[in-house]
Amino acid sequence: MPKSEDPYFHLPSDFDTPNTVERNGVNDNQLQAIDISARMHEDPQDRLHLILGPPGTGKTRTIASIVSNLISNHLFEGRKILVCAPSNSACDVLSCRILHSLSQKQRDEHTLIRIGSQPPSDDLLSSNFLSFLVLEEIFSILQADRNTKTVKLSKLQEKILNKAKVIVSTLNNCASSRLSPLVGKVDFVIIDEASQSLMADCFIPNRFKCAKVILVGDPMQLPPTVLSEAGRDYGLNRSLYEHIHQTLKDYHRITTLNVQYRMHSTICSFPNDFFYDNTLKTDSSVDEATRNMNLCHIYYYNTAFRETKEYDRRNQNDDCIKNGGRIKNDGEAEFVKQLCELLMDHLEREEPGVPNQIAVISPYSTHLHRLRSLLPPQIEVMTVDGAQGREKDFIIFSCVRSGEETIGFLNDERRLNVAITRAKRGLYIVGNLNHLAKKERAWKHLLSDAEAREILCHIENGSPALPIRSRRNV
Repeated sequence: MPKSEDPYFHLPSDFDTPNTVERNGVNDNQLQAIDISARMHEDPQDRLHLILGPPGTGKTRTIASIVSNLISNHLFEGRKILVCAPSNSACDVLSCRILHSLSQKQRDEHTLIRIGSQPPSDDLLSSNFLSFLVLEEIFSILQADRNTKTVKLSKLQEKILNKAKVIVSTLNNCASSRLSPLVGKVDFVIIDEASQSLMADCFIPNRFKCAKVILVGDPMQLPPTVLSEAGRDYGLNRSLYEHIHQTLKDYHRITTLNVQYRMHSTICSFPNDFFYDNTLKTDSSVDEATRNMNLCHIYYYNTAFRETKEYDRRNQNDDCIKNGGRIKNDGEAEFVKQLCELLMDHLEREEPGVPNQIAVISPYSTHLHRLRSLLPPQIEVMTVDGAQGREKDFIIFSCVRSGEETIGFLNDERRLNVAITRAKRGLYIVGNLNHLAKKERAWKHLLSDAEAREILCHIENGSPALPIRSRRNV
């Protein structure tokens, strides 16, 4: 059985300057990940690699570049790459990015096939959807021979899958009998968002007898969702990625992506320090893109609005009860509404014609319903879980909690990390930060950081004002 101290769990000694693949606009660490995948193909004993991708570091682009390089230079005839993620939305994003990295000839040949039950809205992606291609094939057969009475669906699916080199599917869909023709033909399995995937789900692609596995994730972001308390007690909310990361982190078998292209450097500052030991670098293009913006990129509104709770006593095991009930904060919701109105008016006046995406994130569904009733439809309102993997120009994080009890979901540092790393241009946090800082160390550090950087104002019951930049402001 392989052991972590075996030689092939270490990076090769000549790895200082990767030179087996073209750069094509990727940074050094992304290039290293691409190069390692190429070396894995050549070495039968090199079977596993982890890519650690903090927020905004280009995980999806790296995966697309790995796939493009493998199918162009290394994949044998008839062999396949299986790319997986836990959700359909993540699979759609991966598919689009990979398709755009392929040549027009490769796209025309349907090098990539997307497996799923609901066709995506993207036209390019729809034309590479397995069900669409099967219908297209049936139509061609019927046009060629109008007397054809039967068409064997499974044979058509097998024919299309055999021609493809890249298959994109959710982890659960890998159990489908439609994919049985792939057994024994998959060289690489690449799992995105592996740190958010259930361990059992990550084992499903093993049915294809694949030889090489690349796991991509970030253990500092949200773990797998396990609704059962017993399941959590047995550690089912700990991902395969986290298990392997703990084993291999001392053996240098992990490529860390360390240049982020999403957040203005002032937004990145706190998560970089608290969660990533100041290992993240912000690409110079990010700050340059917002150089003329006259709003502070990050600002916190320390409020005193009171939360209210609703309990459903019919379900004593309801997670909402364990996390404080069905919670909302009407005063905070009204404050967020006013802040959104000010922000939209300001952007329309200062940047006319420039589309800016604004979203509000909050951890409680009851509070989200209240926000949706107050805000215009162009402002997306989402949970922290729904925000993972997403990004917006401006994020307003509504914290809700202000009671004397526990802070529920907000007690999870990883949830805070996800919430505050979605914004590209502006991050504005609204909540009772004094209360949160008393309950959890990450919030305590966040409040101290805000005070040190003077990006904080205290609101008792007043209305918001936009944070306009001065010479000393961020």
